[in-house]
Amino acid sequence: MSTVPITQIIFDTPIKHHQISAFRGCLAKAVGYEHVLFHNHLDGRVDQFRYRYPLIQYKRIYGKAAVVFVKEGTEEAEKLLKRETLKLTLHGKKYRMNIEKAHFYKYTPKILKQRRGYQLRKWLALNGKNYEQFLLIESEEKRVAFLNKILIANILAFCRSIEWYLEVELKVNITEVISMKQQQYKRVPLTVFDVRFITNISLPNYIGLGKGVSRGHGVLFRDKVKK
Repeated sequence: MSTVPITQIIFDTPIKHHQISAFRGCLAKAVGYEHVLFHNHLDGRVDQFRYRYPLIQYKRIYGKAAVVFVKEGTEEAEKLLKRETLKLTLHGKKYRMNIEKAHFYKYTPKILKQRRGYQLRKWLALNGKNYEQFLLIESEEKRVAFLNKILIANILAFCRSIEWYLEVELKVNITEVISMKQQQYKRVPLTVFDVRFITNISLPNYIGLGKGVSRGHGVLFRDKVKK
């Protein structure tokens, strides 16, 4: 498996999680709707989607507005890098955003001999159908096992997006559900999870897993706490 280019751009502007969707819309408008990867709407139409893993993802990193570009999405990063300042209006407030940090690197997909720990924040694991199933599960152990299967599917979806087809079994174990709470997503209340897990593959910091990854959900990073 060859390396995968990833670019992280962090702005100097603090942002709240609920502002990420507006940040995404403003930035997509600023660079031009003809650049589909910035908004995932085909031909600029709100009713036609590019149903694939988002290669441009909007985040909150270190409390600041950020964008992560994956694979061919990195070719679009130049549209931000060539601008000294972005002037955006989020929820009626005007911002002048300057790039504070840009990090370019090559991610090397690896099967690991020893499992590695990660955290996943604001993970939208459940849709309407499996949320009902989740509520019917009474034991905590079985609920975690249910979530574990979904996390495996989410990780495999990321692997497919970078054309990494595993020749060994993907092993994933959620070791801790840190929190579980309700949050609005597209004006619908959904359950978001913060979890710790271990797995036998390497994963890049700040990529998204699950639903809503282009809007700051399911942010993954290496867990510094040794388990």
